[in-house]
Amino acid sequence: MSDTQLMDRGATLDLFRSMLNRQRPERYLRLLGTQKMGKSRMLREFRQIARSELGAYCALIDLRTDSQNQVDHLFFMCQQIGAGRFTCFQSVHQEYVERRAVNVTGVKQLFSSLSIRAEQDKSAEEHIRRRLTNAFLQDASSLAAEGRVVLLFDTFDEADTGLQAWLNEQLLPGLYSLENSWVVFAGRSVPEPLTNCQDICLTHELPPVEERHFMEHCSRQGIPVTQEEIATCHRVFNGAPGFFADMAPNLHRGR
Repeated sequence: MSDTQLMDRGATLDLFRSMLNRQRPERYLRLLGTQKMGKSRMLREFRQIARSELGAYCALIDLRTDSQNQVDHLFFMCQQIGAGRFTCFQSVHQEYVERRAVNVTGVKQLFSSLSIRAEQDKSAEEHIRRRLTNAFLQDASSLAAEGRVVLLFDTFDEADTGLQAWLNEQLLPGLYSLENSWVVFAGRSVPEPLTNCQDICLTHELPPVEERHFMEHCSRQGIPVTQEEIATCHRVFNGAPGFFADMAPNLHRGR
């Protein structure tokens, strides 16, 4: 979707504001929507609101990147908020980096016992990753004592199964316990809330926009279109603003 205009998403922005202003009890938002309904754009707007309007500690993570694991995502969240505020995480992360460097050398030296070493390494790797998650949550708890902590996760449905399991089983339960934190997951499917956390969870699905919003978008962009063209686009794109915004500049070129 175009970064210059939003189409008919004021109600969703107001919903997010009401959550962060504690006008609503929920602290976990499940933002659902089909393709090109504007989920990623909404998260960028949420980040702007959280940081600029409310001064929150906020990070936005795109889960689509196959080359990044849970440690990478934790690291990037710390970087976005301010690495210096995550002293516990940085300490364990340094140990993690040094350990991986040692293991690479060790594998080369002990190639004959590689299969045994691999099992040992797998167990040790999982242990230190759990420690990294706990260290991140400890630092986040300290931040939550100072101000709002807002974590935004995009495209959960495209994350690999291991990453989804980590989010569901380790990170989310820890974030639920932080009174001054808010979490948003966006995707075509997102995690269900834990049984004992359903009272702080809200599900919101981005609806298709109306034809008039397509027309208003063209008017703002100075794109000459007819009502018939708008109606056709609305039908073809099922009211998805992202599809329309991407192709709207080309509408008048085929005439």
